[in-house]
Amino acid sequence: MATSMGASTGVGMLPDFQAAQSANPTAAPNGVMPPFGFTRAITFDSLERALANGAVQPHACDVFKNDTLLYLFYGRFAYRVHMPENLNSLNNDGPVALIFHEHIASTLKVKRVFPFDSGGYQERYSQQLLQRPVTDFEIPDLAKARELLQYFWKDKNQYFWFDPDGLRESRTIDAMYRYLHLYLGVLQGIGNMGSDDRRGTFEVSVTNPIPLNKDTLIGMVIPQKFSNKKAIVDLNKQGVVVKTYRHFGNSPSEEFGRIQDKVFDILADAKYLKPES
Repeated sequence: MATSMGASTGVGMLPDFQAAQSANPTAAPNGVMPPFGFTRAITFDSLERALANGAVQPHACDVFKNDTLLYLFYGRFAYRVHMPENLNSLNNDGPVALIFHEHIASTLKVKRVFPFDSGGYQERYSQQLLQRPVTDFEIPDLAKARELLQYFWKDKNQYFWFDPDGLRESRTIDAMYRYLHLYLGVLQGIGNMGSDDRRGTFEVSVTNPIPLNKDTLIGMVIPQKFSNKKAIVDLNKQGVVVKTYRHFGNSPSEEFGRIQDKVFDILADAKYLKPES
């Protein structure tokens, strides 16, 4: 798997983390978390086009202007769908969650990994992070991302639900590691500038298309009214889990909670998360 080459080597969260690990190896990570899996939020219209092409494709990036990228979230589902806010579009479309196996990591041409949604950095949390360059928080690869997740969160379920009770306590981090404290403050919502849970959702950008088939997909969550589409039925017959929700033209943000619940069920059934009663 290709890895990012842009992460800071002297100043930033990664050097602080590596120093903290060296100083106190028992402090992080605490045990080994199972695989995480990847998610992507798109519209059903985009899903239909991707199914017709056989893959979800990278697109020109609004943040890193010279790059063509496909964005994924690691280990949890976070809302990131833009749709025209008119009733006709909303009635005939709707947000979709795609859930991918962890093993696709070996096929990904990873460009960058961040411990938050990079698109919201400048507006939402750069002030909380001392307006440092976003690259100060870049992570070199998914292996290091897993270590950081284990460092800051007690378990995967609490990360998935963005449950603040699952966060590491500030007093367990030496004061000298200011980047670790800054990021923990963002996770805790200290000085929140209107950011949502994407402020702590690990983001992976890749440069290659990702095929949509039984080997890559664990499952998907789609509007119920589209569940009889042939391409969806075919994937379901091949073993891809298809869960639905009732969609009547609400804005994507109104559907997020119901979709997230079903994403959790899919990941729990696939043993990526612990089942909850």
